[in-house]
Amino acid sequence: MSAEQLLEFAWGLANSKKPFLWIIRPDLVIGGSVILSSEFVNETKDRSLIANQPTNCRYIYNEWEIGIEIDTNVKREEVEKLVNDMMAGEKGKKMRQKIVELKKKAEEATTPSGCSFMNLDKFIKEETKKDNFTKLICQNIWGDFNVSWDSVPSVHTVGGLLCMWNNSDFEVDKRVKGRNFLMLVGTWIKDNLKLFIVNVYAPCHLAGKRDLWEELRQLKASNPEGLWCFLRDFNSIRSQDERTGSSQRSVGTYDSSGFNDWISDMEIP
Repeated sequence: MSAEQLLEFAWGLANSKKPFLWIIRPDLVIGGSVILSSEFVNETKDRSLIANQPTNCRYIYNEWEIGIEIDTNVKREEVEKLVNDMMAGEKGKKMRQKIVELKKKAEEATTPSGCSFMNLDKFIKEETKKDNFTKLICQNIWGDFNVSWDSVPSVHTVGGLLCMWNNSDFEVDKRVKGRNFLMLVGTWIKDNLKLFIVNVYAPCHLAGKRDLWEELRQLKASNPEGLWCFLRDFNSIRSQDERTGSSQRSVGTYDSSGFNDWISDMEIP
């Protein structure tokens, strides 16, 4: 559409006085960028969400039946009427019922046994086997364009680490990388808290685990101020009762006593 058509569409939404979600493709305006006036933004700021991550119109309109399709060459009065008809009419009622049904399915899919949770978990495990990460990969995992990241590459598809965060929530000041860990040091903006977030993938052999424990112990000792959070896989057990797959791993790969001492030293609950 043209910039003029975009303006008409925008003010039709504004004049409807209804809350709305408007998903805009970056290439929506022919030969230019999508620029919305400050007047429009101020008029709708308390009842609108404007996103630049597109979802195919075919799904929203034809498959999911939870939205309306409006032609590009339309006047603001027509947009206003269509929105009000949808919100107040029988069609809008059916859409809201459909949204409730989809919400329930989405909640079920994101439980630990749900298909989305398992597929995302599998996807992330596969992606962290890569030697490097692109912006597109991280956006796909994060689900948003506003993502920053850092990584430690895998070695022969083993041990890859990936950390992602939103700069609006977490301001990273320092990054520390080891062969088996990635540490982010920064501030949790909302509460002004200094955080040390350590993503860990410990090796399977005992000597490597002990080296990792000592390296992390020294890091924490040299940074006593702030909150520490350890994530991921230590490849260790706190007692023999936790052992699984004993036919594949020998007792020599574990040091429960040493691991428990390390947990105590690090003050991990």
